[in-house]
Amino acid sequence: MACAAGFDEWTVDLVLDRNPTTVDSRLVFCIKFGTGADQSITGKVFNPDGTEVSDLTGRNKPFGHANPGGGASLFSMDFSMGSVKVTIAGVKLPTRFEGRLRGFDTAALVAAAPSDRLITAVPLVPGDGDTGTASGTQT
Repeated sequence: MACAAGFDEWTVDLVLDRNPTTVDSRLVFCIKFGTGADQSITGKVFNPDGTEVSDLTGRNKPFGHANPGGGASLFSMDFSMGSVKVTIAGVKLPTRFEGRLRGFDTAALVAAAPSDRLITAVPLVPGDGDTGTASGTQT
């Protein structure tokens, strides 16, 4: 399988946590990295035989320290495998990628994240000065 010009080709072995010595599936990613500090990712996912699995999107954020990333970056991408939505996230290093994936079928995703749920932030009330509970202004 060869990706089109301008795309990086990654062959990725997906391994299940419960059986880390066996490759569950292998996919080929044709990835195009955007430019700038926060690089967008676009591309396609294929089976090794060349059949297209899905489009993919994502982000690549190089680490911003003294050696701008040294080639390392935070990396995430999303694609589909049939009705399963997959997210892969991890660290992209100069010669390899180390990360995890999570897949949700559409029904499980809806059940896990109902649209009527809200998260409300509760303001911190300063404590009486015991270690770790106060605002730091008590004497």
